[in-house]
Amino acid sequence: MSSASTRQRFGAALTAALASALLLSAPPALAAGDPVTLDVLRVVDGEYVVETVTVPAGSADSTAASLEARADVVHASPAVSYRVQAPTDPLWELDDPQAASSVPDVWPSTRGAGQVVAVLDTAVDAGHPDLVGAFVPGTDTTGLAADPSEWHGTGVAGVIAARADNGQGSAGMAPEAKIMPVRVCTDDFGCSSAAVARGVLWAADHGADVINMSLAGPGYSDVTAAAIQYALDKGISVVASAGNSGDTGNPVNEVMYPAANSGVIAVSATTPTGTPAPWAQHGWQVDIATVGQDLLTTFPGARYTSATGTSFSAPAVAGAVALLRSSRPGITPDEVQAALQAGVDSSAWDRAWGAGRLVMPAAVEAAGRTGAAPTVTPSSGSITVAWSAVTAATGYTVRVDGVVRATVTGTSATVTGLTDGQQVAVDVQPSNGLRSAPVLATVGPPPPVAPTLEPVARLGVTSGRPSVTLKASTTGTNTGRYSLVRDGLSLGTYSLPLGASPADRTFVIDAMPSATTRWQLRAVDSLGRTSALSNEAVADLSHHPVTVAYEARGGSSGPLGAASGALACGLRDGGCFRHYAGGSIYWSPSTGPRSVQHSLRERWAGSGWENGTLGYPVSDTVCTLRNGGCFQHFQGGSLYATGAQARAFLVQGRTRDRWAASGWENGQLGFPTTDTICGLRDGGCFQHFQSGSIYLSATTGVRLVGTAIRSRWGGTGWENGPLGYPTADQVCGLPDAGCFVHFQRGSVYASAATGAHDVSLVIRDAWARSGWERGTLGYPTTDTLCGLRDGGCFQHFQRGSVYWSPGTGSRLIDVATRNVWASTGWENGVLGYPVTDQQCGLLRGGCFVHFQGGSVYTSPESGTHVVMGWARDTWAASGWEGGSLGYPVEGRRYYSDGESQRFHGGTLRLYYRTGQVRVV
Repeated sequence: MSSASTRQRFGAALTAALASALLLSAPPALAAGDPVTLDVLRVVDGEYVVETVTVPAGSADSTAASLEARADVVHASPAVSYRVQAPTDPLWELDDPQAASSVPDVWPSTRGAGQVVAVLDTAVDAGHPDLVGAFVPGTDTTGLAADPSEWHGTGVAGVIAARADNGQGSAGMAPEAKIMPVRVCTDDFGCSSAAVARGVLWAADHGADVINMSLAGPGYSDVTAAAIQYALDKGISVVASAGNSGDTGNPVNEVMYPAANSGVIAVSATTPTGTPAPWAQHGWQVDIATVGQDLLTTFPGARYTSATGTSFSAPAVAGAVALLRSSRPGITPDEVQAALQAGVDSSAWDRAWGAGRLVMPAAVEAAGRTGAAPTVTPSSGSITVAWSAVTAATGYTVRVDGVVRATVTGTSATVTGLTDGQQVAVDVQPSNGLRSAPVLATVGPPPPVAPTLEPVARLGVTSGRPSVTLKASTTGTNTGRYSLVRDGLSLGTYSLPLGASPADRTFVIDAMPSATTRWQLRAVDSLGRTSALSNEAVADLSHHPVTVAYEARGGSSGPLGAASGALACGLRDGGCFRHYAGGSIYWSPSTGPRSVQHSLRERWAGSGWENGTLGYPVSDTVCTLRNGGCFQHFQGGSLYATGAQARAFLVQGRTRDRWAASGWENGQLGFPTTDTICGLRDGGCFQHFQSGSIYLSATTGVRLVGTAIRSRWGGTGWENGPLGYPTADQVCGLPDAGCFVHFQRGSVYASAATGAHDVSLVIRDAWARSGWERGTLGYPTTDTLCGLRDGGCFQHFQRGSVYWSPGTGSRLIDVATRNVWASTGWENGVLGYPVTDQQCGLLRGGCFVHFQGGSVYTSPESGTHVVMGWARDTWAASGWEGGSLGYPVEGRRYYSDGESQRFHGGTLRLYYRTGQVRVV
């Protein structure tokens, strides 16, 4: 039954979903952070798949919108809860609909043989003695553990197909039909819309002829509706219970879902005496009713029970449908419903409970009529019925749902006083003949007209997603809503205008097809009615992006050559590819078609194609770099090779960015010679190139290091050695073709004359004070060497050295001072470590360095000499080099009775016996 009310979107549907819980108890209001479940209907490999996601209530609307924006998602809607319509008192007196609907009268001609009725319900007891032999394989879509206490499904199955003439209990409506048990409900958790939709799809794909759903709830579900339409499109009759809230509000005079969905036979109930049951849901959407109170039916454990509810009138009608379909092979769902409604008993009746009471012999008779059905033209509140004249007839009787509504002498009549959205069965009887076959019509404005398509559909990309463009028009009223159908499978309903003039209409689809596809449209009106399918528009592979790109690159005469494989799709993100003799073309909606050739294709294949770290190509293979080099950019990096057949190396992330900034292969680094390699300390990565490397870490950034400095750094242990990671790019342009790189704990300097040498921080600080390579020391000529006494280190430079110890710090000395100091035994001799830098600017160009055990003084006139102890103290007292003694001109001399040291202005003499020091 189609609902006349416009299908509400997410917010209202969510309210309905929550309201459905009122069948049990009133839920608390949802806070923004409370969980809400969404049902998601996707198309995967051309088939429907139902999934669920749980999100906070505050983001439910936006999540549903973003899901529906995805090309593979047909609908995303809030999960709703249905409930099996259970009896109010399982011990009521026994009764059943068989006698009320005169079913035994048709059993001689039909008992439902060959029909499979899917029971979407709780679990069914297949071992019940009155159901033995009644089953075909079923399934469970709840994902929940079996519950032996469930009985409702067993009761429903018994109403449909309890075996007859077996000496057990009673008999069902169609005792030779088969039951397909599909567990979609549990006693504890009810029937989720996702489980119901999965059950409908499964039953439709596994041979069901009729689907019965004795379950109901007030929430509308796009996902369930699409699943039901899928079943209807396959010619399956769908029956559902209207609900049991007729005497507790019967909200808005409407039945519950899924009975209210378009195409479903909605069943209400009567009492055993045939009066409309006040507790049964009723409204304009109801199609038919039968006894739903005090039915004898099967109960697990070889028992029986008395049951009440539209849960049990609905399977009675489902059994009736099986009888009709069995007696009239090939009958359509609409013809089944028309026969049921044409044969009803509507005496002393209220149309809110449907067309009338089920009468099985009349329904079978109506289904078997051979007279041409009339033509019915619906309009708002009325229908116009027309038929062909019958020879010698003096009048005609028009019946609607079996009730005489007009008697005329002509060949047309208008019946008024009907309700828009109601489905009615109409037949005409001439005065001298039999009633015609009934036809089902929906009251209201004319049903939508099938759109018209031009025969070619064009594949393409819209906003980075696969799409198909159809040139469409309509000769009828624009309904504004159209279902898109691909190869017979509905992909969803779209809002779009159509007019009398053909116009392009583009639809985003789930994936780019890899074979010829056939596309159709079906109009949908505000009552949920649908038109017939349009003619087909065919999309062949000539418009496929891969094919178009191949032809644009010269086709078989171009660099790719002839095809070596078929077009294939279904890759990640909806991608497609095709291999050729000279390479491949890969396509995705976001990257477009790209050719991949030579060694770069092999390297990409080795990385996992589009599923690897590189992803899809975003450029073609290009081999116009210097010296015949090739490159190709991908989503996750680039491949570069020095030639078409040379090994290709992967360059990614910030390494690639830094290499690009240096001038790519034309810059100072040249081509890569390794891939980008990560997994170093502190999240580091590196890549070697022809003339250097790029190193990065989380704390030091991305740094460029030339070959000579890289070699020296490698000799120290790379990033795990004493220098750590580089903290700056290599800088060149220093004197003598010098370059340097600073590291976390030092530097490496190189020049043409000295080579590359590492300089530790403690040495570098003193060297910096001297003016680096432009200062007094020049470039280093050794690496920093440690392991001296007291943990000391030193480094020699072109014009001196730097020595360091923890106690004395880093100190600069020139070559002359260093040589004299060396003659004393370096830091292990009498002088120990220097405690000052070399100080110059003394009289007559003199310089000095103080050491732990003395000093070294130098001047152009006097040379370089050690002064220490008593001699230095006396000399200091005389005014150092500015006093009367001037500079030392030789080292200390030793005698048997003393020592001496000669200066410019005299000699200092120490006498051991007296300890006196004299100038002599």
